[in-house]
Amino acid sequence: MKRKSLIWIAAVFSAMGILNMSCEKNIPLGEDEKLTELDIELASDDAIADNIYEDIDANVLEKLTELDENNYQTTTTKSADDDFTCLVITVDHPDSTRFPKLITFDYGEGCSVVFNGDTITKKGKILVTLTNNMHIPGSQHIVTFQDFYFNDIKVEGTRTITYNGINEDDLLDFTIVLEEGKLIFVDPESAEPLVYTREERLQKEWYRASVATEDTIFVNGSIWGADVYNQNYRREIIEELTLVHCPGYGRRWIIVDGQILSIVGDRETIIDYSDGDCEATALIRQERATHRIRIHERHRNRTGGKS
Repeated sequence: MKRKSLIWIAAVFSAMGILNMSCEKNIPLGEDEKLTELDIELASDDAIADNIYEDIDANVLEKLTELDENNYQTTTTKSADDDFTCLVITVDHPDSTRFPKLITFDYGEGCSVVFNGDTITKKGKILVTLTNNMHIPGSQHIVTFQDFYFNDIKVEGTRTITYNGINEDDLLDFTIVLEEGKLIFVDPESAEPLVYTREERLQKEWYRASVATEDTIFVNGSIWGADVYNQNYRREIIEELTLVHCPGYGRRWIIVDGQILSIVGDRETIIDYSDGDCEATALIRQERATHRIRIHERHRNRTGGKS
């Protein structure tokens, strides 16, 4: 799906469709061959990581932009359509002149929303060091985490987002570097931690519409790390990812288009988000074998071990 089409249908997404965040692994697809349970499990981890980090990025960018437009006064950063109305934002220098600023997103012991029978809970803190006004090219916001959980998944890492200005397509342009990223899952059977590591070098473009819920974000770049079985992987975005606001979730962003090639050893898997809708699904493909998953950030299913 092309950029112009996706920007156009972003407005449609603000009025239709419902995100289903359940994790269903057996959606009939009529595949020619079967993927292994391990392949499905590891691709699901990748898709969860994509959505968690992109959700965090998009929401931080939105809130920082609102703060910048309101001279860093926090009284205007909460509204009835926010996903998490109990979120508390503080700014160490609440004015438009003193930098760097430390901005804290505090979800406390847990801020939750319930939709379609599923619950999303964020708890802990996201800490953002802002080096200059958001609209100044070269400004950075550096994101770290303090006991931050997306449901029962602990999120770690340092994300440095650099604003490069407005590019030739009239889009806001950002470079993103993730260092020492980790998602720490809990094994539902043994309660032992399962560590997924992640590094990123990404380019992000943000189309700002006249109505914020019609904004669109485009992402390109490379990702690498080790999966929960300590196998090294590398991933390339081979068709740019596209994120839009999805209806019924206020400020929640969902990946609705794009493809990522994931390589583990001699196995190549494509994670395809190209449905162009808000159902939070992805198609996993290996040669003729295909399987559709629903993306869910609450827990992970295990096959019982690496084969």
